[in-house]
Amino acid sequence: MAVKSGRAVLVGPMFKSEEDLSGVIKSISFSSKDYVVAIDRGVEICAKAGLRPDMAVGDWDSIISRQSLIKVPHITLPRDKDRSDTFYAACAATNLRCNLVKELVCIGVTGGRGDHHLATLFDLSELSSSGHFKRVCAIDNDCEYHFLSDKIKSWDARLKVGQIVSVFAFGGQTKGVLLSGFKYQVRGRTLSPSSHGLSNLATGKRCHVKLKEGRLVVLMPKNLYA
Repeated sequence: MAVKSGRAVLVGPMFKSEEDLSGVIKSISFSSKDYVVAIDRGVEICAKAGLRPDMAVGDWDSIISRQSLIKVPHITLPRDKDRSDTFYAACAATNLRCNLVKELVCIGVTGGRGDHHLATLFDLSELSSSGHFKRVCAIDNDCEYHFLSDKIKSWDARLKVGQIVSVFAFGGQTKGVLLSGFKYQVRGRTLSPSSHGLSNLATGKRCHVKLKEGRLVVLMPKNLYA
């Protein structure tokens, strides 16, 4: 299998509508260098979006027809397992690997069942500390999630004034947290998993989030301003 040098893009099945799918696909700006991994029914989502997955991973409990898998290299997972299909798909992309792929971008993996949504956030946070990626994020039509860790220590973006951004400690205490370019600035703080960090506001300057130790998740609701 040819090694690609762009992002690893995981495509899951969690889209509310074709309009929702179209909006997310446009925000991703796919290129031929992307290594696309479909997660379970994500292989059918790729077909709808005109995407050709490099591989598919799943236990196929949500797929409509296995005919979708005929021309796609795929890994079949057991129904009884202790991690999510998303986690195994990310591991497959890493192991196959795309040594030059340094970004993990996930679409169609958030929303839906609350337990699946939370499990995905935990898995992506863990993957951000694996050392394989320089960027780990999930994108849906409502929100972007960016995961920071001891391996991915910073995130920055130019945002409009009043854009709401929440920054939470994830999976334990996070030390040396720095926030700049926000209404509520932070320097060298220790954060614990809580609502501390909810609904900060961009000031129009470049927003920057940094940490020294632990994990953070940066949530940026789309088109939501104070």
